[in-house]
Amino acid sequence: QHPYALSYMTAIFEAALWTEEEIMSFSLGIDTQNQAKEGGNKKKKSSKSKKRHKQKLQDNITGFKIEEAKAECYHRGDVACRTVVNIWRDLEPIIISSQEGASCLCTCVGACFPYWIRNSNSINDEEMCLIKSILTCFQGICDSSNRNIRGLAYEPLCNLHAAMQAESFVENSNFQTLLTDHLFVCSMKLAISCGYPGEYFSQSAAESDEELEIERNDIRDVLRSMCGGEDKYSGPPSKLSLQLLNGIVQACTDSITQEVDVAGLPHETAVHALTALAKPLNRLGEAFIRDELQPPKMIELLNAAMRTLSFIADKMVDAIPRLSLADIFPLSRLLNLGVASLCPSFLVLCQKNHLTSDLNLCIKKTMHASFLSVIHIRELAAESTLDHSQYNIRGAFCSPGGEDHVGILVFTRLASEGEELAKHVLRLGHENGQNLLQDLCQLHQDLKTIENKRGAGIYHGEGVTPRTRRILLETISKFTQLAKETPGLLVDGGTNADNLLREIFYSAVLYISKIPNTGDFDEVTLFQLCEIT
Repeated sequence: QHPYALSYMTAIFEAALWTEEEIMSFSLGIDTQNQAKEGGNKKKKSSKSKKRHKQKLQDNITGFKIEEAKAECYHRGDVACRTVVNIWRDLEPIIISSQEGASCLCTCVGACFPYWIRNSNSINDEEMCLIKSILTCFQGICDSSNRNIRGLAYEPLCNLHAAMQAESFVENSNFQTLLTDHLFVCSMKLAISCGYPGEYFSQSAAESDEELEIERNDIRDVLRSMCGGEDKYSGPPSKLSLQLLNGIVQACTDSITQEVDVAGLPHETAVHALTALAKPLNRLGEAFIRDELQPPKMIELLNAAMRTLSFIADKMVDAIPRLSLADIFPLSRLLNLGVASLCPSFLVLCQKNHLTSDLNLCIKKTMHASFLSVIHIRELAAESTLDHSQYNIRGAFCSPGGEDHVGILVFTRLASEGEELAKHVLRLGHENGQNLLQDLCQLHQDLKTIENKRGAGIYHGEGVTPRTRRILLETISKFTQLAKETPGLLVDGGTNADNLLREIFYSAVLYISKIPNTGDFDEVTLFQLCEIT
């Protein structure tokens, strides 16, 4: 009950967070201030600083120093674990009732679990009961109604995942199963905790809640980390990451297809979690294309994700005519972002000639939903605030903090990700009397008409910005050029779309030619001249 007891225990746990390299650096007097940062939040270094530090360390370490650092690292972990064994009964009530206690627990998890993982063969029954109790309390942190408390769980959760990947758990598989289940439960608790408030998008002109958007981005990062979505490719995901990826995809799929909100739509948090997994799923594709992963492992997961995206697309197509923009906005935005992000995997399936019915349906249905979103959902509901805020207004139909209408982004990625995918999209878009290129050209003209009605210099309101419309025009050009250069791809060889593009071009030229050559343009004429194409 001493007022400094919690700080003292936290200090013990923080000391056990030091790595062998940090211990050697400190003992050699290199970068002594960086290890002393509270909670292990060390100051970030530049790449040059990291190289200098690494070189200085290599110049000074010896075999003795390395062994000494290993021993100290072991003893720091041992002391932390002995401490938590002795004080857990008194610590548990404090953890539940305060943010300081939650912070202490998160530091404890980061300090003790890597030690227990490395020494899993020596864990006794008493320690196993303690471990289960700690994990239960940690899951409570992930389930907290307080955003700040939930945020404490991100780093120790990712560190626990990293520590588990470094060990085989051959001698204690029950411990591995316990920790794997814990990672899954925590990931899902965090995923469902970051939904938008009920009337959030009714105030479309208001600035975004930046703290909420940052939390959502952080949780996407956590989910990607759990499922092996590292930025740099380093082979197929580990067995642990594949287990978690499979579990989270299945949980999201079950929630999306079996549960609906008051508007009859899938829960936004489940769709948010599913679309966050695009990077791990694409990493499977990278392993597949390098023949490092057998097709069934990848195809099964991708098919599940694509079936779910098709289901969401059907729901959106049904909802757009009957529900308000506030209801359809967040889900439609996530659907478009998810499809665009999965295009690398679609390309792999085309390159490997795994043209499954799930792939074809996903592309067709999501393109239909994207068309409707472009027509019905304005890119900017009000004037943009990106010039003075990190995130845009709530009614910005783009990635949070980003630009460009995400409905257009789908077509752009399908056209530019790879030639094999673009060809397959064109074939699908011209089946059964459909004409994708003609529809895209008509969409461009409709958007241009809406743009002209808005008036000079007005970028918000109905339609999309001129920049986004020109991105659509570039996408149409790419598709048309591919159709012309590939004999037999389309029945008309792309001639119809080529003629439509010529009409767009000649219309622009005709407009410019009719402007009097006086050199004295008013603001409206100059604006229309610049934005005519």
